[in-house]
Amino acid sequence: ASSATSPFGSADLVAFFMEECNKNLGRQLMEENNVRQEQGGNVTGSTVESVSLRINKALQMRLSMVLPFVASNRWHEGMAIGALPQNAYRTAQQLDGMATIVLEQVLGKENSNNPTQRAAIVAAYAAAELHLLSDGKNGIVSGNSLSLSGERYHATWTFLEARSAEVTRFIVDGVQLPSFNGVPLPNPNHVMAASAVASSLAGAALSLAAPSAAAVAGDILPRVM
Repeated sequence: ASSATSPFGSADLVAFFMEECNKNLGRQLMEENNVRQEQGGNVTGSTVESVSLRINKALQMRLSMVLPFVASNRWHEGMAIGALPQNAYRTAQQLDGMATIVLEQVLGKENSNNPTQRAAIVAAYAAAELHLLSDGKNGIVSGNSLSLSGERYHATWTFLEARSAEVTRFIVDGVQLPSFNGVPLPNPNHVMAASAVASSLAGAALSLAAPSAAAVAGDILPRVM
């Protein structure tokens, strides 16, 4: 049931949007894999570099789906609704589902069952999402502000690339994840939403998979704040 409303919409609308984003992400990544297979390429990443590139591309693809709401200064409302205590469990499930899709398409279905690895994907995504709220707020640049290659969100894509590389080293080589530091804070109107999201992801919601999953997010996300 919808338990919170805002100009963005209800909790059910936010949940529906996230479900659609996950479906679209899965479909787009599967189509890319089909094309890659038809061209004789590897469906799954075979090196650290290729895995990192594909994780980064997948997370960038998923983040791009919220850009219209970020550009209209509304996505922090959606994040706040999803992070409310009564909605956090469903939001965590949806983010865990997103991570499962990414790992299945990048590493193969048999490699998507590790809850700690999924939590690392979620943590990288959430950190980049918080970064996205602050990126480009100092003025609109020329061109399409919603373009993945545009200048407005260049800092977020650079940040995401670094986080994707860190997560890949953790998944492939077992290298310990560093803190996701250097994240510019969202503007004051967004701090409450960002704090709520970080708190939810670092708390019991992610432990639906395993305590180790919550531990990974719990070690990373509070330092973003």
